[in-house]
Amino acid sequence: MKLKRVLLLLSGAVIVIGGGGYVYMQQTHVNQATKSSQPTNSKIKSQKKPSSKIKKQQTGMNLPQLSDQNFSSVAGTWKNSAGDTLVVTEKGMLSIKYDGQVSNDQKIYIASGSISSGEQSYHIGSKVEDGILQTVMGNDPLPTTPGASVLTPFWFIPKGVDVKKVTSMTFNGQSDQSQDRLFTGQQFDERNIYVREQATNSQQTNTNDFKLPQINDQLTFSSGAGGWQTTLKLNPDGQFSGEYLASSMGDTAADHPNGTSQNAIFSGNFNKIKRVNETSYQMRIDQLNLDHAIGQTEIVNGVKKTWVKPYGMDDPDKFTLYLPDQKISDLPSNFWRDKSGTTWNENLKTQDKLNRYALLNQSTGYTFLSPEISNAN
Repeated sequence: MKLKRVLLLLSGAVIVIGGGGYVYMQQTHVNQATKSSQPTNSKIKSQKKPSSKIKKQQTGMNLPQLSDQNFSSVAGTWKNSAGDTLVVTEKGMLSIKYDGQVSNDQKIYIASGSISSGEQSYHIGSKVEDGILQTVMGNDPLPTTPGASVLTPFWFIPKGVDVKKVTSMTFNGQSDQSQDRLFTGQQFDERNIYVREQATNSQQTNTNDFKLPQINDQLTFSSGAGGWQTTLKLNPDGQFSGEYLASSMGDTAADHPNGTSQNAIFSGNFNKIKRVNETSYQMRIDQLNLDHAIGQTEIVNGVKKTWVKPYGMDDPDKFTLYLPDQKISDLPSNFWRDKSGTTWNENLKTQDKLNRYALLNQSTGYTFLSPEISNAN
């Protein structure tokens, strides 16, 4: 018997039916704004050559490579005097922690002129001046409609450069000339100078080589009250499987006297796994497979079952896995409050560190938690 394959479009998703399974995939939209946010000229030429003494000392931070958007010479974790951090990979900015808030949507833009995003044009004006590569950082992608300025100065300052001799701005405070430095902020002062804390070698920046830790228990997303939960088993290679169940025993009728339920059985895999630091990983959903078509119903043992998308995985995009010993104070705001304003995980705020694994859906703020790990510090 020949199997039929049917392609359905449901709310921005693609359902492929055939061969006994259903594949749910987010549609890939070619966003003109994002597409046009690429630099128009990524090759930056020095407008003022540094002195031979400075040039000789530039053994770490490589300005010509950076001008070509190769960030390998500055890959690592950078920290300022206030404890804020920048995590940079060979491809650019990975994450920022500032005043306790973590952001993963910033990009270092390098272009000699301007770049466009929708109807907006943003002047980048990258240049090498006073021995410093001066450029900007902003949201990725940049806004497509008019609004407040979203670009912040971002400078690469090689060792040996005296920031007090910069001609375009006056520096306040102290800066160690023996180290490579990053500057970002609106005030050119000591607070906004970052020095490298932890170098990242080529193996660490190869995001395709990372595997997740072994998690023996299931991860569960649930309100803690009521009749619903989503469970997920996550493997080190990024493969996962799980189930969603929401029951309503009081919703009865003649053909389903024992109530109703919403169900999902799913599997899939994460890709683009990146290790952010010692206690967290980032990844994206590559594919989400559903065992039943969305909207399919059946009555089993007097219960009317409706097959749906799994709650917590219904906006599958970027996820962060936090490990036991992750500092509670470093968790992002959407760990505690989801996109609808609902609060979660309040009981964990009394601790200094996580005592379990936590998988956060960055798009929605929904969190899957493992049981408590007894040997977590």
